[in-house]
Amino acid sequence: ELTLILALAILGGVEENLSIHLASSMGDPQQSIPMRILVLYDDHSRDSVIFKRYLTWLLNTMWRIPVDTINTHDVKLSEEIFFEENSKPRYAIVFLGNIIDGEYRLSESEWNLIKNRLNGKVPLVTCLYAVQIEEAAELFGCEAPKHKDVRTAHVKPDPITEAVPRTLSVGRGAVISELKDGDALIWDSQVEPRSGALLVRKGINVWFGFRDFLGGTPSNGPLTMVFCSLLKLIPQGFVRLKIPYTFIALRIDDIPYTTESWFHGWEYFSADEWLEFFKTLKRHGAKCDLLIVPYNVSKKTGLFVPYNVTHGDVLEAIREGIEMGVVEVGCHGATHVNPNLKYFMEAETRDPWELTNTIRFEFGYDPHTGKRIPKEAQELHLNLSTETLEDWFGFRPKLFTPPWHVWDNVTESILENLGYKFISADFRLYQAGVRPPSIMGERSLVSSLFEVPMTHGWDGLDPNPEVISAVLKPHIEAGIPIVFLSHGRNWSYPGWSISFAISENEVRLKVLDDLYSPRYAKITEIGRFLMNWSAISFEARMGGDEISMNITSPFNFKVRVEAGRAGYEISEATYNGHSLEVEKDGFTVELAKGTGLLTIKLQKAEAVEGAEGRPSNLYLYGSAIAIAAAVLTVIVILERGRRK
Repeated sequence: ELTLILALAILGGVEENLSIHLASSMGDPQQSIPMRILVLYDDHSRDSVIFKRYLTWLLNTMWRIPVDTINTHDVKLSEEIFFEENSKPRYAIVFLGNIIDGEYRLSESEWNLIKNRLNGKVPLVTCLYAVQIEEAAELFGCEAPKHKDVRTAHVKPDPITEAVPRTLSVGRGAVISELKDGDALIWDSQVEPRSGALLVRKGINVWFGFRDFLGGTPSNGPLTMVFCSLLKLIPQGFVRLKIPYTFIALRIDDIPYTTESWFHGWEYFSADEWLEFFKTLKRHGAKCDLLIVPYNVSKKTGLFVPYNVTHGDVLEAIREGIEMGVVEVGCHGATHVNPNLKYFMEAETRDPWELTNTIRFEFGYDPHTGKRIPKEAQELHLNLSTETLEDWFGFRPKLFTPPWHVWDNVTESILENLGYKFISADFRLYQAGVRPPSIMGERSLVSSLFEVPMTHGWDGLDPNPEVISAVLKPHIEAGIPIVFLSHGRNWSYPGWSISFAISENEVRLKVLDDLYSPRYAKITEIGRFLMNWSAISFEARMGGDEISMNITSPFNFKVRVEAGRAGYEISEATYNGHSLEVEKDGFTVELAKGTGLLTIKLQKAEAVEGAEGRPSNLYLYGSAIAIAAAVLTVIVILERGRRK
């Protein structure tokens, strides 16, 4: 008994710290492996395809980690896929994304390969309903997945939850599971960990129940924070590149006015107020994108009335904002009204909300017929709006935002022909009706347009620093650009209202300044940066206490490098033979044009950060428990002797 107590004490003695040693004990930390990730998916499963897109977006598009994908519907898994000729693993992590809907898609021999050859050598990760498959439940230590609306979750300290707050706001549907022999690291706060697990680790394998990637703006949920630390599962260590700036853009749609604003009576800034707003932006080094709708539609006549007639002073203020360097204008359609004007003109109602329904949508899809809006009608509106904006401002816009975020592949084809380069809509990884996927930092799947979608709402954002910090935390941790969306007006819906005031905007800007010292940018500036970012690549190998990288860049470019291993930290780094100033978890480096050699040395961390109030040095803490156990054992032996 004493031997067992002392062994546990010396290893750390505290259950929530054992994970550090367990992660290091699986696989061979000394064996050199490439920093390359494999994603298995099945194109017969919609969720599996979306999961693949999420992984390739976050890991490769955002962090530049090499990612391979295999469609297991077409390819039979073999040992050659996972291992090199010398039996070294080809991949640092393997994602089993082909089974996340719980369908049994692997043969018995493929499962045996994963269980007997891959398991324990390379971290395996899956999610959602995969663990209703018996073989997966055995690998990941949990079973019986089921859907549940989760408001908040508790988080246990662990290397792979370091980026996640201890009390996590979920506020959406998720999948919870029951534990077998795994360890619940995150669980529904309304349920016991054993029956409400949201993140389970068994050795170096992980299952999670977060569904963020299946919804809108997949970057905003807890899953992004989990993935920020998930790479610490790799026994040999990890490395990734991260954008070195906190990019923030402010997109303001429906400027200077819209047809529905007339019958709702929504209020906008006057010309003088816009000028004061632009000066406020300039004081903070901030910028904004104004998405212009150039025409109002008369309900009586159907004529297009240009806003330079009704809002000429506002347009002049916008020109001054452009000259100040704080304003970029883009196209937001011609009218914000369905091209088939009869829905609007023939409507007998005076109710603003019923009238709003009559004018949807200008591009892509007509909800009145259930069909796509004809190409000719879309061309007419886009040609008109583009030529009008060129006439008003002296240049053709490069940025387009679809009204109501509704458009289709035809819209994008017309935009290409008109010279547009960027589109900013909602952030989605999947097709929604006629609307193509819209993925941050990637080219469209249906055109050459580069996508910089909105990520957060601006109007109504609580300026409390704690609230803003919580809302933006996933993006800050992962280095993902932030695009706020505003409508630049005082407006209301039944039961609530939102104001757009200079004073409120300035308070938010000050909080952002104090929290992040951000790099404010126009959307096209972020888009061009991301286009350059996508041209950077690296190959790396990890093993022992060293990471060696060949980084290729077509130009001089600053990046942040983050690296580590559970229980280890960066001790030194060199780039092309020159020493770099490092922090424990990363550093910035100015890449030279071409391919350069980056070498990173790791060392055991002197202190392992844990939960608040818990001693940071595991071995000192374990020693204290060992001494106490020894004293108690001696007392027990003496007492037994006295009784005899």
